[in-house]
Amino acid sequence: MKRRLTPLVLVLTLLLSLSCKKESTQNGIVGTWQHVTTIGGFQPTVTNLNLTLRFTKDKFESELDGKIVDNGTYEITTEKSWDGDPRIVFNGKADAFKQYVKVSGNKLIIFNNAPIAVDGTEIHYIKIK
Repeated sequence: MKRRLTPLVLVLTLLLSLSCKKESTQNGIVGTWQHVTTIGGFQPTVTNLNLTLRFTKDKFESELDGKIVDNGTYEITTEKSWDGDPRIVFNGKADAFKQYVKVSGNKLIIFNNAPIAVDGTEIHYIKIK
């Protein structure tokens, strides 16, 4: 009995951890984020940009130099990058270029066009609220 129960517990634990990743990213992104740097692509590295992102449960707002430049809804999808980062879709535009998101503690990275900077851009933020 014990031999049958151990694999079952391992499988259930794995399934639960995989099913919680979307919810974890969705909850982890909520807050206010300040731009740190943008790297990659065919542009020079950009730092000290006065760009702030605000995320609630399902809405976002982007502010540049104190002015709102974009807002609307967002969704963390089940689609993943090659290294497991979930795709984020803004304003229901699933046909737009792909963006992936990684939240780690107080750091947020949005990958544009590709999941690594060599093929696209990485925009790094730090959580301020």
